[in-house]
Amino acid sequence: MKARILKLADHDEKKEVELELDFLAELTVEQRVTLVLERSKLLLDMLRDNGYPLSPGVSKRT
Repeated sequence: MKARILKLADHDEKKEVELELDFLAELTVEQRVTLVLERSKLLLDMLRDNGYPLSPGVSKRT
């Protein structure tokens, strides 16, 4: 993966999206899966760190 840096004088969302799509298009399937798994773990960690439970507890009815 080649590192890319977008330098703009003004905010240009269209160019940001183009850069992101170009980056994703260069990834192999394995790299995409790895990226998704890493980001999912990051999001779960952030949720847990901010007090959100990962899943509700299961209670057994008696």
